[in-house]
Amino acid sequence: MNKVWILLFALVAMVNAADSLSFVIHADQNGGTGLKYEYKNCTATKCILFWQDSIKREGYIFQGWTLQKDALDTFYVAGSRIELPSVADGDTITFYAKWFEVKKPKKVNGCYQIANANELYGLAYTVTGQDSFEKESNICAELIADIVVNKKVLDSKDSLAADAKRLLQWLPIGNSYHHFSGRINGKGHTISGLYFNNSQQGVIALVGYAKDSVIIDSLGVVDSYFVGENSIAGFVGGTSTHTKVAINNSYVHMTIKGNMAGGLVGMVWDSSSVSVSRSHYSGLLTHYNKVYELGGLIECVGPKSVIKINDSYNEGYVYTSYHGFLSDSVIVGGLIGSVGVLSGIFTPNEKYIDTLIIENSCNKAPLESSGEVGGLVGRLSSKYSVIRNSYNTGKLNGLTSVGGLVTRLSGTMDVSGSHNNGALRGEKVAGLIAHIDNSDLNISTSYNAGNVVAFDRGGYESPHASGFIGFPSTSEVNIVNSYNLGTVQEEYKEGTYKGAGLIKTQAEGVFIKNSYTVGNVMNYDALQYCPNCEYPDMFENVFYETLTADDSVVAHAPEDFTNGTIAYLLNSFRGDGVNGQVWGQKIGTDPYPVLNGAGVEGYNPGKTAIRAMKGPAKKAKFGIYDVKGRFIPNMNPRHRFQKFLLLPPRR
Repeated sequence: MNKVWILLFALVAMVNAADSLSFVIHADQNGGTGLKYEYKNCTATKCILFWQDSIKREGYIFQGWTLQKDALDTFYVAGSRIELPSVADGDTITFYAKWFEVKKPKKVNGCYQIANANELYGLAYTVTGQDSFEKESNICAELIADIVVNKKVLDSKDSLAADAKRLLQWLPIGNSYHHFSGRINGKGHTISGLYFNNSQQGVIALVGYAKDSVIIDSLGVVDSYFVGENSIAGFVGGTSTHTKVAINNSYVHMTIKGNMAGGLVGMVWDSSSVSVSRSHYSGLLTHYNKVYELGGLIECVGPKSVIKINDSYNEGYVYTSYHGFLSDSVIVGGLIGSVGVLSGIFTPNEKYIDTLIIENSCNKAPLESSGEVGGLVGRLSSKYSVIRNSYNTGKLNGLTSVGGLVTRLSGTMDVSGSHNNGALRGEKVAGLIAHIDNSDLNISTSYNAGNVVAFDRGGYESPHASGFIGFPSTSEVNIVNSYNLGTVQEEYKEGTYKGAGLIKTQAEGVFIKNSYTVGNVMNYDALQYCPNCEYPDMFENVFYETLTADDSVVAHAPEDFTNGTIAYLLNSFRGDGVNGQVWGQKIGTDPYPVLNGAGVEGYNPGKTAIRAMKGPAKKAKFGIYDVKGRFIPNMNPRHRFQKFLLLPPRR
């Protein structure tokens, strides 16, 4: 039962009458009940009219007061100052309660038909059994028209434009006591003007709590604004355990603010499954006060769950601001904030989800974090995960760890046909994956083309930047048929230094084959931190490019990259299950080898005597060499990027 505490404070217009002028203001509850006082005497010298009592009406939501009974738009909200019309001594001015009627929609072939905002709220009342509505579960609902709850909620910058006091507050479909299960089919229609603003309340979305099975299909939520605590999202705020959620051909454009929030889905509890297909989020996603996890599509996922995202994307600006402290729990992800173990909120002693699959999906928007940020996923702990044909193009800024695809990985992962093309900046930064712990990682046919910059935060830790991966710990990593084009730099104290083109340090269990790096990178890469050169087999058929030389580096002109020599050597490579036929280059068009499988077109092997290296150069314990046996760095390239097509959801 809703209760609205009313404070109506009226400012009486100045008149030429004497101070003895008096009149009466009358509150007509217009079908409602609960006001303690319905009449109040007022004078010209005092603006002292107020009621502060409970007012209610079964099946209605109180909105405010109007001078005309049942006025549709013009009304005065509780606590507002108003200017009354001219009054005479002894007059009575009547205000009428304004009510929003909640209507139960009708069923056709077992599905509720939602035609307007009144019936949308009726659906919510039906799930919770509020105000004598008969409670139902496993509901089917269909939109038969575009629905407008409030008009012009957001401005062009996704800030709140409307007078918040006049907005009808949204009541989510399902709550912590009465979960929603069933299907909502938008049939290509939109819901606009949803509004909720209470930073002390969590689990806010179109659907609050989901249980058992929930499907949202062909629906758009637009021009809406949610502020809450945790589990704030566009479609589904949170799930119970063992819940299946599917979002298909749908999208959200709105502003979302919460300590933990996601563009489409909020918190996914243990042993659940979520499928997001041909859907996207756009708008503004940020925090209200404290912040833990933000995800462009999904906030966070509990252990033992299965997540699949395909043909979907985020283009909403996601950011957290600096609060004077840093916490490893501040995590931002372009598609998912964090996956697996989190802050002790899920089942104890469980760490990994079962499966994560991301295919043909991307983040297009800038992401900013006062902690960690990943282009596709923030933190990931998974027994098995796949990122295939997916990418980040958004600019990423973090104060701690930043990864073009993932910031922290624990578990088993295969990455193929994927890339980062966004500029990256943080303390520990890598073009693809920044931290790798206790993992089995395979990367193939992938690349980084974004500039990578690591900066010094003033004595916390030394900055580290690399084009491929960051620090692997107790892990096995295989990288094949991949490349880096990005400039890699480290800003330390007052100087700027070259970062690592591929990986910063040598590590046991890391193997990079049939790959190359160009761009402004350090001469020695992993060698810089390996004076004893313990892992001589770490690189095989790996090539560098440079335009300059010093005492330890022989100059290597870029012609071997442009004339097809390097592409030919990459394409011809076979060994240990690595097939170089994925490489190609059209001489005169492609400045560097590309992963198009077209072979080397226009290559003339007679113009060069370069031969591929089959092992380290003589008199060297270990080395990373070009095809002539020389150490080398690089130049800033031009490149033609491969992209897949992401179509907008069908309407």
